[in-house]
Amino acid sequence: SNTITISTTTVIDNYVLISGPDTACAGDTLTFTAFPFTGVTSPKYLWYKNNIRIPGPNSQTFKVTGFNTGDSVYCRLTSNNPCKSVDTSKSNTKVLFALPSPTITNVSNQTLCNGDSTVVTDWGSSMSNATFTWTNNKTSIGLPSSGNGNLPKFKAINTGNRKDSATITITPYANGCKG
Repeated sequence: SNTITISTTTVIDNYVLISGPDTACAGDTLTFTAFPFTGVTSPKYLWYKNNIRIPGPNSQTFKVTGFNTGDSVYCRLTSNNPCKSVDTSKSNTKVLFALPSPTITNVSNQTLCNGDSTVVTDWGSSMSNATFTWTNNKTSIGLPSSGNGNLPKFKAINTGNRKDSATITITPYANGCKG
């Protein structure tokens, strides 16, 4: 007589959930992670943005940059599970909200002579709750290397015999987003 072995396996559907942010600053890179249910074997992750398949590696994590409010992200999972009731499973969908990034207004260059006082700055922004940081690449003009808010009034320094220039970089922030 011959003996045969019959093995049974539980039916495990390819269920998957994704986690990741719903809200972020415009221009941020967002990371989403897929979590297949226990028992899914050799999963392949197919990521979608706005119902369009994203080409590239089929990994458990997906990064997206350049999104808009209303964009959606989800994952479809396939596996070689022989006892699945569906071949492909769609995850939950994340609908994204992009926080606006502030822009700066009322910025103008100043040309001063040695010993002159600067004009008081009064920067504006596209967002009323914006705050500002600034950096100065040349402290020899009489301005500190960095600060918060508008530039403080200061006396220009140039004891040399040629024109000297500094670059002041102003960065606005609002609602946790950098402009």
